[in-house]
Amino acid sequence: LPGHLRTVGPVEPKNSKTGSPVLPLTSGLQSPFVAVAKKAGPAVVNISSKRYTEIISRGFQTPYDDFFKDFFPEFRQMEPEKKQKKIEGQGSGFIIDKKGYILTNNHVVAGNPELTVKMSDSREFSAEVVGADPKSDVAVIKLKGLKEDLPESEVADLGNSDEIEVGDYAVAIGNPFGLERTVTQGIISYKGRTGLDIQGGGPMYQDFIQTDASINFGNSGGPLVNLRGEVIGINTAINSAGQGIGFAIPINMAKKIADQLIDHGKVVRGYLGVLPQEVTPELAEGFGLKDLKGVLIAKVEENTPAGKAGLLEGDIITKFNGQDVPNVAKFRQIVAETKVGDDVKLTVLRDKKQKTLSAVIGEMPGETVAKAKDEAQPKIWLGIRKLLAVDSEQAKSAGITEKEGVVIAEIEPDSPADEAGIQRGDI
Repeated sequence: LPGHLRTVGPVEPKNSKTGSPVLPLTSGLQSPFVAVAKKAGPAVVNISSKRYTEIISRGFQTPYDDFFKDFFPEFRQMEPEKKQKKIEGQGSGFIIDKKGYILTNNHVVAGNPELTVKMSDSREFSAEVVGADPKSDVAVIKLKGLKEDLPESEVADLGNSDEIEVGDYAVAIGNPFGLERTVTQGIISYKGRTGLDIQGGGPMYQDFIQTDASINFGNSGGPLVNLRGEVIGINTAINSAGQGIGFAIPINMAKKIADQLIDHGKVVRGYLGVLPQEVTPELAEGFGLKDLKGVLIAKVEENTPAGKAGLLEGDIITKFNGQDVPNVAKFRQIVAETKVGDDVKLTVLRDKKQKTLSAVIGEMPGETVAKAKDEAQPKIWLGIRKLLAVDSEQAKSAGITEKEGVVIAEIEPDSPADEAGIQRGDI
């Protein structure tokens, strides 16, 4: 074992919140993951879902259906038969409160199914959905028929996902392929993974922890834990094209959402009212940026917090309340997690000069906003992915003085436009 895992004296690992010891020391050649599994395992549950969907059956079907229809009129008159088809699913979750609240993925409980939860000691309970948030793929369910509070040993200890580092050990616990209480180990492979194209539709807000701890179908909703036995993430997705590539929702993000789901049954997100765009190398050069951090404001909606704060199309937001804005995904997450009504400071680059604006965060209107963003996304034409008007603020800031035409901002490699010799920056 690596030296830092050996028993070297009376030093004990501490809970990051309370400072109290959380795991017994390993001795001899015993794996440190034994203690992790014993501490975190009792909080992990198996979630079975069952729902029914209506299908239409037209009776028996054969290669000679047309023959029957021609010679037997009663065959043509047969009414389609409606049947109920049972759809079953398996997933994982973990208990976060002695009252029986369980944290899992939205996609584990989507479709309002009948839920059965199997505990670590094989007890079974029915459960109901307290709240679910498809935009983050987080859901909270609650055990039904619980006559007394659960013991503390069955409640997961939630850690701090902001403290993890690439290379830290990680342990995944869950029920892959229905194989209950499976424990796998690996490391944190990456932090802040975004832009994943997840089969079945990925969540809008992505800030995934990537790990090579083995995760498979059925692990969804189960915990990813550290060597202190603290939950640092919710196992959520895998890369089906390869092995050793799994993704977990950071527990700090999940906790904020779970608290709102338990208290209100829904998530209220902050809203600024802008359409953000990534800063490309060309735009960074034109705006005089030293790096690609920040987001370009492509559009400011009317009568929104952004409009009232004085944000303009072409502004580049580099900091949000003192926090760096590295890209669009992180910017959206920061805004969404800000409390409605908070007064925030925006550090903005305009005309190559830095200025500070104040904005009062509003409440996200809901799905209509997401649809508007989808409609505003640029279409690809001949491989040209993005165009700018020559009289736009972005073009002017880049030193373009032409009166007519459009600026090529982005081109798809190996497309007709690329092969024709069109380049970014052409007008």
